[in-house]
Amino acid sequence: MSTSALPQFSNNDAPANRLSALRWLMVAILAAQVPVGIGLYLDAGWATDLWPLEDVRMTYIFLASIVASTAALIVWPMARDDPGALRAAAFNLSTATPPLGLYLLWLSRDGDNRDLIAPGIAFVLFGLAWTVVGRFLRTIPVRDTRQLPKIVRVVFVGFCVLLIPLGTALLFQVEDIFPWTISPENSTVAGIIFLSAAGLFLFILAHPLWIYGEAGFASFLAYDLVLAVPYLDFYRNRNDEETVASYYGAAYAPPAGDNGVGELSLVIYLSVLAISALAAVAFLAWSFWPRPAVAAVPAD
Repeated sequence: MSTSALPQFSNNDAPANRLSALRWLMVAILAAQVPVGIGLYLDAGWATDLWPLEDVRMTYIFLASIVASTAALIVWPMARDDPGALRAAAFNLSTATPPLGLYLLWLSRDGDNRDLIAPGIAFVLFGLAWTVVGRFLRTIPVRDTRQLPKIVRVVFVGFCVLLIPLGTALLFQVEDIFPWTISPENSTVAGIIFLSAAGLFLFILAHPLWIYGEAGFASFLAYDLVLAVPYLDFYRNRNDEETVASYYGAAYAPPAGDNGVGELSLVIYLSVLAISALAAVAFLAWSFWPRPAVAAVPAD
């Protein structure tokens, strides 16, 4: 979609200096976030040490996919010159990070986990900061106010139907949800993340604007792309002890007769990744199809 198809705002719609500050804030967040995501994906010690709950390499790759998905939520509206649509990112991060922080603080009540206090407080404060950003974003109109097609809303309902039970199971540390063995504490973290992702799609369904749909699909596509190669490699070499150990860590020794890989779960996840990635690519390609200009009105 060319920017000429979108209405242009005057400085009266939002002070230019405040919009500039918002853009620089997003750049600063991405500058801190993206290197950490890359470090987690590569299992770099400096990056994995930043995560307070130790686990196997595959868990860090999963966390890297979450970093990528939240980064896409920020990048997409800014790349589309529609900063008002950052409300989706603000909603997601302001509802996801405080529960993560509170969970870490709850774990810190054990005298052996006092090192979780600082990251717990940091997550809570980060979420509160996004709440403030979200309040400011309410003053910025969303430029692309076209309504999401019904078929896309159905897809997002499907995402919610998938994410809510998975997130709930992970939250309560049900085993064998992921294709690898994840620690109970990180299972709860993953559950919070999945439930917050469902919350994002519910937000989009409650505010069914095209740009929110784009951001949601871009976020899911980033998640898919980060996990695709490791999952495919994990499946292709599931009976190779060296490869499995590389994803679990050198110290991992699977039980006798067990390759340490949840094969059924892995097949299901690969199927979901493929379907969601195809849906995201199709919709994002559709978004760039020429269309008439629309009137700009506040999203609320």
